[in-house]
Formats: sequence, C-alpha cells, structure tokens
Amino acid sequence: METQNLRAFVLVAENRSFSQAAEKLHLTQPAVSKRVALLEEQLGAGLFDRVPCPTDRRVHEYRLTEAGRDLHPLLVALAQWSQKWLDGGCEALKIVDRASGEPVRPVVVQAADGTA
Repeated sequence: METQNLRAFVLVAENRSFSQAAEKLHLTQPAVSKRVALLEEQLGAGLFDRVPCPTDRRVHEYRLTEAGRDLHPLLVALAQWSQKWLDGGCEALKIVDRASGEPVRPVVVQAADGTA
C-alpha cells in the first residue's frame, strides 16, 4: 500500500468528499478517486458508500463502509506510531479531528480488565 493512497483515504473520510480531499492534496478529483480505487483493489473491499447529503439531497457525500470504519483506526494508530518513533513522523498520515482540527488522542488497546 502506498502512503499517497492511504492519505487520500483519510482525507476523503475526514471530508466525506472526494472534491474537498482533492483540493487539500492539490490534485484533481479523478486522481483522488483513482488512489482510493487502487487502495480498495489492494484490500479487496469497498471503503466508502455514496449517500445523499442530509442538508442538500442534490449533493452526495461519502461515508465509510464497515471495512472503511475498521481501517480508519489502524491508520490513526500507524500515524501516531510514526509520529513517536520515526524522525519527524509520517506527516502524510497525520490524523486530526474533523470538527476541531486538533490531533486525535492516542489509540490504546487494552484487555477486558483494563491492562495494556
């Protein structure tokens, strides 16, 4: 998997829009679509569903499928790991909260009893 395809996935997920992701990546919308399609092909799973926007039914937004919702926290954890252990981290995978723009809290995996 290429980092550029993962970044395209993250930005489409954050913005629910291929066009807005393309603007942020300084690419065309078809280029972002191709990157996501390549990632979906590599994974063998669809990552987004196209649904009407609740505020304007003429517009569509892209929501994560179950596979996409399972992939997203893995990328968050990978980005956080790279920030900690790689020199400068992997900026291409920097994950921020959609509403606040702040970095998301570290992903912590714990056992049922609360231990790591």
